[in-house]
Amino acid sequence: MTAGDFNGDGYQDLGLVTEQSVGVVYGSSRIRQHPPWPRIVKKSSEINALAAGDVTGDGIDDLVAAFSDDDPADEGKGAVYRGSSGGLRVVAGRTFDAWGVQALGVGDVNGDGFGDVIAGNSYADAADPGGQIYVHRGSPKGLTPKGVLISQDSRGLLAGSVDGDGFGGYLAVDDINHDGYADVAVSAPAKFAGKGAAFLLYGEKNRLPGEGAQIIEPGDVLDAQHVQSFGASLQLSDFNKDGRADLALAIPTESAVAVLPGSSDGVNTTRPTFISPDQNTRPGRTSALAAY
Repeated sequence: MTAGDFNGDGYQDLGLVTEQSVGVVYGSSRIRQHPPWPRIVKKSSEINALAAGDVTGDGIDDLVAAFSDDDPADEGKGAVYRGSSGGLRVVAGRTFDAWGVQALGVGDVNGDGFGDVIAGNSYADAADPGGQIYVHRGSPKGLTPKGVLISQDSRGLLAGSVDGDGFGGYLAVDDINHDGYADVAVSAPAKFAGKGAAFLLYGEKNRLPGEGAQIIEPGDVLDAQHVQSFGASLQLSDFNKDGRADLALAIPTESAVAVLPGSSDGVNTTRPTFISPDQNTRPGRTSALAAY
């Protein structure tokens, strides 16, 4: 599910998956707890991902969905449902190819005033077997139908894509360095022989470049000897209210989450805060966390 203000009334609305379709629950002083809810995607064999953001630049959030129609010939498509004062109504522009897309995010990575859609596909039989993301540029009419592919082998990244790395299975979009451009965090939980990694791609004028990308490995944050699937899921949000998005990374083998603060230079790996069921800061109950 996802949340955004799809009708511009100041209340957050909820987009959710219901019985092979997508419905929307509009926020108010008394939110509707039970159906009927307006259905946006009427019927689908599978809903793969949802995201919210202002793709069309009109000040009202739109809903982005990746889904497969109930048709064996359909390999997956994505659509932007335009927000308006009357709520979500029609598809803005063309649909886009969303075969294998498992994750979506929306943010203005190129500073043109329109939210861009980032779509992640980590399937090993996709264009890059190590995983990839696609950047679809927003506009008043919706998205560019053909996205720009970014993988670990893209110019500036050169991390060496390996089959099954899982790059693009999870992603998050927000402004880490407070420069006015949205940045993208991408997980690769099977990178480095299963230890995992997270990639930070920093937005700039006219593009989302590979140059200047930041790769965070487990050893940058904690004793990585026994760590597996670092960054299996991740989130960007301004947890400390300093105007910069911070990065939260799951560490499943440690039953912990590492929170790394954002800064003008990017994500700071030298001051991690560890959150675990045992205590909120620096748990240290396992060998991996003890050094911190």
